[in-house]
Amino acid sequence: MRFHFPKRGFTLIETIVALAVLLAAITGTLTLFTQGLEVTGLARGTITAFYLAQEPIEYIRRVRDENRLALIVNGEVRDWLLGVRAACVDGAPCTVDVANDTIVSCGGVCSVLLARADGIYNYDTGAPSGFTRTTTVTETIIGARREALIDVVVSWNRGNIARSFRLKETIMNW
Repeated sequence: MRFHFPKRGFTLIETIVALAVLLAAITGTLTLFTQGLEVTGLARGTITAFYLAQEPIEYIRRVRDENRLALIVNGEVRDWLLGVRAACVDGAPCTVDVANDTIVSCGGVCSVLLARADGIYNYDTGAPSGFTRTTTVTETIIGARREALIDVVVSWNRGNIARSFRLKETIMNW
């Protein structure tokens, strides 16, 4: 009497092929996850850099407006870039510290911004943020019209790669 056993289970080759397919699926998923984290980190840095670049432009615009309002309200004639001119006009790099209401010449290399626990960036207190912000203001006079080009460069490192974000704005002496 012969016993006939039906084939059950997997052969060794079927098992290896199944493991290879499973490994390829897991590797693809992990690769996508890792790239997603990298892109998220880059986006976060770029968004932060954008806001850090916009901040000194708004600050200098406010200084211009306050100088103009001094003339309108009480007749005090002021230089339209008073408070900015000494530190960063004519291409001299400077730091604009909005939190402490100061503009200081960098002397070529601007220091790293510090981040306070409340999320405010400044140059006095907090932990190093990794972001460096350099602001330059170049005034031009065209006939009776005066304007200033504000150029802000924010740089940081993402891993071993240096990143930077530049924002330019022209304001007028209205």
